[in-house]
Amino acid sequence: MPDEPDEPGHETSETVETEAGYRADDLASFLQRSYLAVDGLWFVKAEEALGYDAALRLDEEVWRIMPKIQARRARDILGISEATLKALCRALGLKLAAEGNSFQACLDGGADLDIRVSRCAWLDAIRSSGRESIAPDICRRICAPEMAIWANEFSANIRFECRGKMGAGDTCCHLHFHKKEPAV
Repeated sequence: MPDEPDEPGHETSETVETEAGYRADDLASFLQRSYLAVDGLWFVKAEEALGYDAALRLDEEVWRIMPKIQARRARDILGISEATLKALCRALGLKLAAEGNSFQACLDGGADLDIRVSRCAWLDAIRSSGRESIAPDICRRICAPEMAIWANEFSANIRFECRGKMGAGDTCCHLHFHKKEPAV
């Protein structure tokens, strides 16, 4: 005979919702904030233990691998097999949106892709922690190489050029990708 919840001496059990009970945007927001926080936290702890230069070198090593993982996963999620700028734009757009960035992309004739990031969640996190002085180093040593690796994951013929960095005072991060036709 089941326990009656109102009987004296019997506890009422509560049902805890599983992931199916949470809104997708709440889950995404939680993971996005955790992702940004863990990146910043490990960097601060590495810096405390090893110094700024060593922590930044470790960060560079991590961000030489992470874009390969992200690009491959984005391709899988989106079902992308082609090595075009349009495909790169879709996959990189997934990453930028998932991180909470605001951006606009312009594909010009299939040979050039320009992405302008007007809000960078990483820069926001750096600023909110009072560490804006490290932003130029992060832009130059982490972000720019990261984008070049993303380009290379799509095609050895796609080249990346950083034409603007908010962390260095520009109004946006201007990510320019150019695809050269392979020599025959």
